Amino acid sequence: MINKFPLWKNLLVIAIVLFGIIYSVPNLFGEDPAIQINATKGASVTQGDADRVLAKIKELGITPKSSELKDDQFVVRFNSEEDEFKAREEAQELLGERYIVAMNLLPSTPKILSAIGASPLKLGLDLRGGVHFLMEIDMEEALSKSSQQYVQDIKSELQKQKIHYSSVSLGEGQEITTAFRTEKERDDAIDYLRTHHNDLIFTSDADGQKFLIRARITENRLQELKTYAVDQNINIIRNRLNELGVARAPTASSSSSRASRTPRAPRKSSAPPRPSSSAWLTTLATSSLPQREQSPRTPRCSRTRRDVPSSSGRRLS
Repeated sequence: MINKFPLWKNLLVIAIVLFGIIYSVPNLFGEDPAIQINATKGASVTQGDADRVLAKIKELGITPKSSELKDDQFVVRFNSEEDEFKAREEAQELLGERYIVAMNLLPSTPKILSAIGASPLKLGLDLRGGVHFLMEIDMEEALSKSSQQYVQDIKSELQKQKIHYSSVSLGEGQEITTAFRTEKERDDAIDYLRTHHNDLIFTSDADGQKFLIRARITENRLQELKTYAVDQNINIIRNRLNELGVARAPTASSSSSRASRTPRAPRKSSAPPRPSSSAWLTTLATSSLPQREQSPRTPRCSRTRRDVPSSSGRRLS
């Protein structure tokens, strides 16, 4: 077939095709998992901070793909999401609350293409598979509230049994200490409490003129409280987000203190769920734990029915 178009038109078509190919090539390189470190107000990310983070990452046996400190922001790229997650946890613990360590996905476009302004197509949330939420429960605070409930129970029960005590206090490590003036009062109290609190470990002690009972929550009870805290938060996430009209999505526990929710099926990876957007969302939630001998109650979801007039004049409920 003879080309009847003038030369300038053929050259223009070739130039447009080459231009489109060059600027679409960055989409073939994918994205790198990375952590992004920013300073909060009143602080700045220095080269010393960057060196400390890199040294800590190397101590974990992780080799970063690359790192860059630019515009008061430190970015470290990794070869896998597992390395990214481990590095994020250690970096946040190392730097403290004055810094924000976020998990991110950064394009792995070669520098030669970036120099001419070529970048991959930015996909919306619908094409990325939605947003992943990871909520972490403050277990220390949750267990502290449960221990405080035990303190109130012990006070109430000793008063009902007319056993006099000097004080009941909560110490370090969630240890409950009850002080008595006489040894007989202590022995009577420990005999009674042991028969009514199978989920506590009691030991007798003495401190000068005071006779003490020290109590700790058993390991089985601690595990029950942690499991309930996660399950309760999962139910709250399901009820609240589904009420907004969001499509039903899997909500499950990713560890002993984390509950994750993904609007679509998560990617197959041994690392915990991560966000598809540009920031890592971590929410601290303290759960109100169940009292002893009470079954956990799942939050119920109530709906209100409204009468809606139809086009035929009838009312539908």
